Amino acid sequence: MPRFPVVLRGYDCAQVDALTARIEDALRHGVGFLTADDVLRSRFAVVLRGYDQSAVDDYLYACVRELQARGRTRTVPQPARRPERPKVTEPPQRPERSQQPGPARPAEPLSRLERLRSRRRRDGGEERKAELAPPAERPPAPHPRVPRRLEKLHGQGRRAETARPAARVAPAEPAVRPDPPRRPRRSPERLVGWIQRVRFSGAQAYPGYDSRQVDAFLGRVVAGLRGTAPPVTAAETRAVVFGTVEPGYGYNQYEVDRFLADLAEALESVPAS
Repeated sequence: MPRFPVVLRGYDCAQVDALTARIEDALRHGVGFLTADDVLRSRFAVVLRGYDQSAVDDYLYACVRELQARGRTRTVPQPARRPERPKVTEPPQRPERSQQPGPARPAEPLSRLERLRSRRRRDGGEERKAELAPPAERPPAPHPRVPRRLEKLHGQGRRAETARPAARVAPAEPAVRPDPPRRPRRSPERLVGWIQRVRFSGAQAYPGYDSRQVDAFLGRVVAGLRGTAPPVTAAETRAVVFGTVEPGYGYNQYEVDRFLADLAEALESVPAS
């Protein structure tokens, strides 16, 4: 089996060893059903203290070329053809009944429900004909009938409106916006002590901010508060960007971002010198 160098972040050793063992069996002993497509579709997890990714990839590509040269490629099976369905022939038509007139049946009286149905069919047909007719030949639309009780209420309301004098509307007073609450002023000495006492935890599972860049920026803020360097504004504090490093070597990103947000608000309350 080949030996690969171990690096800080690489492929999982157990997964790579299992695949290389299958490749050795297929190339040297002709055992198994491993093909070049299987090797190309293989994926490995990236962990700490694993095999070098570039060395493993170069070895696998060489194995793929050798497997293809030996004819170990997977052929795609052709889909089976479906059997044709038998054509359905139309059933023989039944002979029509004779059109000889039968004995006349006595007319039965229509019920109330049947009379309503026939009236609806007749009215619906006439409305359909009116809709399809040209605009000039269409009958005028009937005016909606208002119940008498609503007419009385409407008349009483109109009489009451004419009898009641119009109410005078007082002019609206201009809205006075309250002044926003003022933030308490903070002395630069207190902010310097607060910045020097802050401690950030390390990022163990995820990439963290570069500690040297974070410390250098906070040093600039402290120098600006003491007057030995140009002051750092709140806008610069919100817009600052730090580089990231591997897990275990940098500051926790969430803690640094939260501290910078509080620091920007504190710098806005510092009196201008």
